[in-house]
Amino acid sequence: MKRVFAAAAVAGLAVTGLVIGGPTAFATTTATAPPGYGTVATCPGSVWDTFPVGPGTLEIWRSSVNSGTVCAKLFDNLAGSHYMDVSIQRSDWVTVWHDAGTFTTYAGGVEVFGVTSDKCAYVNAKLNVNGTVYSGGSAVCGP
Repeated sequence: MKRVFAAAAVAGLAVTGLVIGGPTAFATTTATAPPGYGTVATCPGSVWDTFPVGPGTLEIWRSSVNSGTVCAKLFDNLAGSHYMDVSIQRSDWVTVWHDAGTFTTYAGGVEVFGVTSDKCAYVNAKLNVNGTVYSGGSAVCGP
């Protein structure tokens, strides 16, 4: 697995649409997402990498199932409830899959299938703690 971009660069490019060359869609239900996206309680495979997001931790999981699965969860590592948003997007799709809301422990997992040798998954996370917003992310590319 290769990490292609620095966390800040991926987050900035994905937000502006430069990574895929245009605006992105926002999918929050399986009815609005293309096949291969989903929300899961447990990410398949094993932890590929972790990144700090302020006081929180973004976990990125990787598995070989479904032609390469990438999954992400954002943990706040704090007492109480906080607004969290974790998103994932396959590099050849415009849909961005989110799990966002006020949670006590974590947001996600969100997953995408089909991350093969010629595709990447862009993962981004936001954590709001008492009005301070922390963000981070990464790109996970095929084997």
